[in-house]
Amino acid sequence: NNEREREGYDSPLLYLGSDVVDLSYCDLSHVDWTNFTVWSVNAYESKWQELKTKFNKQKQRKMELTKGTAGSLLVVDWQRAEEEIILQMLEIYANYKGFCDYSKFQPTVPQSSFNHNKGSDGDRNSEARTTLYRLSTNNKFSTSKTTAVLQSSSSSSSSNFARLAIVIAAYKDSSHLSHLIEAIHMPQHYIVIHIERQTPPDFESSVRTIASRYSNVVVLKFGTVAYQTDSISHVNLQIMRWMTFDLQLPYDYFLTLGGAVYPLVTAQHLARTLHESKRRVFLGEITHGGRFVSSSQTNYLQPRRLRLTVDKTPKVFLPRMKPSTLQQGMGYNILDSPMFRNLSNVMNYKTNSGNQAIYSHETVTRLLSSSEAMKIFGLSKYGCCCCIEERNWIAAMVILGLKDEALNQHASMFQLWDDGMGNAILHTNSSTIFRLEDASGGIERDGTLDFSGAELMSYLKQAKKRGLLFARKFSSDHDGSMTLLKNIQKELH
Repeated sequence: NNEREREGYDSPLLYLGSDVVDLSYCDLSHVDWTNFTVWSVNAYESKWQELKTKFNKQKQRKMELTKGTAGSLLVVDWQRAEEEIILQMLEIYANYKGFCDYSKFQPTVPQSSFNHNKGSDGDRNSEARTTLYRLSTNNKFSTSKTTAVLQSSSSSSSSNFARLAIVIAAYKDSSHLSHLIEAIHMPQHYIVIHIERQTPPDFESSVRTIASRYSNVVVLKFGTVAYQTDSISHVNLQIMRWMTFDLQLPYDYFLTLGGAVYPLVTAQHLARTLHESKRRVFLGEITHGGRFVSSSQTNYLQPRRLRLTVDKTPKVFLPRMKPSTLQQGMGYNILDSPMFRNLSNVMNYKTNSGNQAIYSHETVTRLLSSSEAMKIFGLSKYGCCCCIEERNWIAAMVILGLKDEALNQHASMFQLWDDGMGNAILHTNSSTIFRLEDASGGIERDGTLDFSGAELMSYLKQAKKRGLLFARKFSSDHDGSMTLLKNIQKELH
C-alpha cells in the first residue's frame, strides 16, 4: 500500500496491472479471510510450484538453444505474479460464495489502456478512440434505426447498406489479415483489429501498416489472450461495451471475427444482406462428434485455470484446477449451489464459437444489460479451455429468449474439423479428410459427415447458397489454402 501511494495509484488493481482480475462487482466485506486463505493455498499451492518448475525448465532449455539470448528475456517477478494469482483466487472464491453482483460486472476496455505519452501504446489507443468517434459523427453516413446509408461519391443515387462494427482478434498471419480486411471493407464500417499487449513487434508493425491504408480501420492494443482459456470472449465483451455504451457508436450489427476467416461474399453483398436481414443473432448449432448436445454443459465451467498477465510476464498459466480440489474447504458442494443449478437450465447446447458470430445492435445492448447473461461470462473468465466459447454464448442467447434463432437458423461461419477435432485449415487437397459438424438451418445429423478436400468447393457453394457469409480457417503459409481463397474470389464473389 505504501509503495502504491508513492507511485500515485489509487487502485490496487491498477497498480498490479492485471489484465484479468476484476473485483469491482464483488462485496468483499463478507469474506472470511481465514477460510479464504486456507482454501486458496490448498487449491493453488501445488499448481504454483508445478508452474515455477515447468517455467524454469523451459527457460533453461531456451537459453541452451539460443545461447542465452531468448532465454534471458524470460523473466518473472514471482512476488507480483503470486499477488495476481491470489487476487484471481479471491474473485473465484467471491463468485462461489455468492458475494458478486453481476449487474455490476461490466467489462470494458480499461481506462489504463489510454494515455497521452507520445508514441506509447496508450497514445495509439487514444488515437484509435478518436478515429472511431469521428467516424460516428461523419455526416456522410446518416442513420435511421442505426441503418447507415452510404452516399456514393460517384453517383447521385444512394444504396442501402448495414453499418457494421467489426472486431478482428489477430495474433498472427498479417498477410491473410490484409486479404480479409480488403474483402470486407466499406467506408461506413468501424473495423477494429485487436492485438494483445505482448504482441511481437514485427507482427504489430505489419498490422499497423495494414490499418494505415484505411481511414476507418484502427488497432486496439490491450489485454492478454491465452489459448486453453476463454480470454478472447472477455476481450470481445470489453470491446463490445466500449464501442456500444462508452463511445455510443451507431451500428446495425456487431461482428466478432478471428484473423483466419474469409468472406464467402463481397463486402457489398455482406452489408446489403445484413441491411435487409431481421436476424438478431447468427450462431448456428453444431454437433459434438456427430451427436447433438442436449444435456447440461456446466461441467465446462467447473475446472479453473489461472494465468499470469502482470507487466511483461511471459504468457503462462497454471495447470487446471479440478472441481474436487476447489471443493475442499468450501463448506458445501459448489456444484449443487444455486449458481450452477440455475445455469444448467440454459447451458445445454453447442454452437459455433460466439467469437466468430454476428449480433444485432439490439442483441448486444440486451446482452450487456443482462445480469444473468453476464454471470455466465463472469464464471467463464477462469474456465480452462477454449471449448467454453461454443457453449457460453448460446447460453446467453437462451437467457435473452433467442434460443431457436441461435440454434436453428444458419450460422454466419462455415468451418470444418480435422482428425484431432481441431479447426481445420481449408484447402482442396484430395488426400485430406474434413469433418463437418454443422447442424443448423434444418440439417438433420446422425453421426459425423466426412468428406475429402476435393469436395470442399462444392460445400462452400452450398454454404453460400444457404446464407452463410464467412468461412474459416485460412493460412497464407499454406499454398492450398491460398489457392482456395483465390477460387472463392473467382467463383463466389
